[in-house]
Amino acid sequence: MQKQNLGKDSSSQTGSVSQIYDEFCPILVNQFKSRDYTKFETFDASLDEFYSKIESQRSEQQQKAKENSAAQKLNKIRQDQENRVHTLRKEADHCVKMAKLIEYNLEDVDAAILAVRVALAKGSYDSGHHPFHLLFGPCLSATGKVYCSHKVLWPCHRVG
Repeated sequence: MQKQNLGKDSSSQTGSVSQIYDEFCPILVNQFKSRDYTKFETFDASLDEFYSKIESQRSEQQQKAKENSAAQKLNKIRQDQENRVHTLRKEADHCVKMAKLIEYNLEDVDAAILAVRVALAKGSYDSGHHPFHLLFGPCLSATGKVYCSHKVLWPCHRVG
């Protein structure tokens, strides 16, 4: 049990910084005798000390809440950035893999590009058949995208 006597002229710095006031009463009742308490010379002094500490504690709690909120936001941003970096690395690896496959199959890719160019040059939109029907048959959807094996191969748009 801790007992401190503070008079009118005693500074409030005699208590520790971590000291938290949760109650005040004009006389010491039995239920509080087992707890740490500070005894003041006057009731007015106890009220002044109590409310000044409560205000400072409230402002400290608000400051801690703001700091915690800022830290949570920072952690969330950091996590989002890490996820984005992971996604971009995965996408870059996929692009490198695709580039290697294209380089490995360069002759076939060039032949496919040439076939598409020839089909576009020969095809007529007025005939009711899209030029890609020459290459892909019924894989072309009504939206103008080529679907084969449930993958979009080439979007095409009518010009004019």
